[in-house]
Amino acid sequence: MTPEVATLVGVGIATAGTVGAGVLGFLAGRTQARSMLDGVRVQLAGQRQYAVWQARYDAYLAFLVAMDDVRRAIGDVRRIEELRFRGSGSGQGLGEARRDLDGFIDALQLRRSTLGLTLDGAEVDRAERIQATAHHAVARLDAWLLAARVEELDYADALRALDERTAALGADLRAWTDGARRQLESQTLT
Repeated sequence: MTPEVATLVGVGIATAGTVGAGVLGFLAGRTQARSMLDGVRVQLAGQRQYAVWQARYDAYLAFLVAMDDVRRAIGDVRRIEELRFRGSGSGQGLGEARRDLDGFIDALQLRRSTLGLTLDGAEVDRAERIQATAHHAVARLDAWLLAARVEELDYADALRALDERTAALGADLRAWTDGARRQLESQTLT
């Protein structure tokens, strides 16, 4: 073999080796790129699932906080009026406390509406029933406030109806909270 032929054969082998290494590198890179892309897809799906879970959690929490505000405001109005009725208080602040309660009822409606954006229909229906119970409790509170000022109305009956409705509200809310916790736990991410 002449030196020129040997050089050509060497160049051919080197070229084939370079091309072969490039092809192998391309194939390996392509496989690695697919693996990376699959990993990104899984990560995005997990992030999306977490974002949905977080939105549900936030909606549940906001509704529960709004319900707690309503229950607390009912109690505030009741305490002020009881003190006034028993003669140990002037009733000062009753109007403001009642207006605060109206504001909390409005906030509750907004929170219940936001539940519809993140929860299924059954959960929203349950929240609407609790909201209706809250409205009934406020109506009983107003009837009791009226009975405390009008002698012809039975104060004790009005107070009993208020107590029954607020107890029902508390029980309904506890049951809804348990259901919300179970829903969130069933959607817990692994």
